[in-house]
Amino acid sequence: ITQNVAILLKLIPQLSRHYINTQTSDKERIYDTNSAMSIISPQFIGRKNEMVVLVLMDSKNRVLYCGVVTEGNVNTVPLYIRKIITLAATYNAAEAIIAHNHPSGNPAPSVEDELITQKIKEMADCLEIEFIDHLIVGKHCFYSFASKKIYQNKED
Repeated sequence: ITQNVAILLKLIPQLSRHYINTQTSDKERIYDTNSAMSIISPQFIGRKNEMVVLVLMDSKNRVLYCGVVTEGNVNTVPLYIRKIITLAATYNAAEAIIAHNHPSGNPAPSVEDELITQKIKEMADCLEIEFIDHLIVGKHCFYSFASKKIYQNKED
């Protein structure tokens, strides 16, 4: 293949994420874990490293912000609580969801995942933001800290 074709093929994941993000409504609502995943999962298309996605909502569950807040490597990702606080204040958020991926495909939480979830919950409580969930996205499934179980993606 030519160099131009190789570049185009490499851009497909980013183009897919951009396309899906532009198709969603400006005031899309999150009603449950599945509706949250439908908004969050496009952020992980084609990602080879762990990423943290933050979703901020108003008091009527309308999405105010959904984006990647940090990127790590293949098996760890740093989470900067200061950045989350800044974004929550900027968007005047009432509710928040955090999600990150496990490129290995296994969404089972680690001890570190458990600890950071507790820190985020404490921070959200201090800011009077309802921390809805922390989701870990695997290959064909995801784990919800709120319900403490693994779900299969609907498409599978």
